[in-house]
Amino acid sequence: MPDIDVSDVLCDPMFAEQLTVQRRREVVGSNGRTTVSVKTYKPYGVALPQQGDAAQRGPDHQNLARVLEVHAQFRLRGPSTDGTSEFQPDVVIWNGDPYVVVRIFDSSHYGAGFTHAECISQASLDHAPETGDLPQ
Repeated sequence: MPDIDVSDVLCDPMFAEQLTVQRRREVVGSNGRTTVSVKTYKPYGVALPQQGDAAQRGPDHQNLARVLEVHAQFRLRGPSTDGTSEFQPDVVIWNGDPYVVVRIFDSSHYGAGFTHAECISQASLDHAPETGDLPQ
């Protein structure tokens, strides 16, 4: 077990960035239909896009299943319940694209409350990366 607390680094705005996390709570109405209420949080964390994304092509579509790793001192959620409500997986908005949480790992051995989550892009077409001075 590591003996280092990385919370100072992973929460430092010079290293981390402010993320947008949408927590989606399912509410069953009196008509029996489920609606989703969304609460937005703005925690600091580190988002790391993963290499090796492969394009998926079909006869009438193509997309790039992009994966994002998020390290934060914020408890991201997958599908879950708190005993009274059920929740859909959290959505992390990064660079304007929505990523849904698919896997969560407890990283509290690096500091109290830390999680490491893998998220997959929800959009069929993501925003193009910034190119800087490269020709378009």
